Amino acid sequence: MVNPPRPHQPIRPLWLCRTCAAPWPCATARLALLREYADDRVALLVYLGGQLHDAADELYRLNPHDGPEPRQLFDRFLGWALIRLARDGPRVDRFVVSARAAPSGTGSSGSPRSETGPAESR
Repeated sequence: MVNPPRPHQPIRPLWLCRTCAAPWPCATARLALLREYADDRVALLVYLGGQLHDAADELYRLNPHDGPEPRQLFDRFLGWALIRLARDGPRVDRFVVSARAAPSGTGSSGSPRSETGPAESR
């Protein structure tokens, strides 16, 4: 009899993967989370934000002098889940909530675009 694969869940308060001992979320956990939240990226980011909050607190309590830097934790928990869009030139990170485009001639809120912008600094 073959055992079903073990889920890649965190061992708390260490925040290591229970199955592969990599920092959680490990690559397998990330793929499973992307599959689970395939239709709701915002819910995935809310979930991961809560996990980030818990991990920051628990890892700091374990070792207040040598804990991970905030940027490292952000990249580990949320950075990978943000949608990255390539533009001409350097890579731009953007959070995309909806695939629907605004009507042409309007901004994302549906209001007319300003031709001049906020303050002319050119």
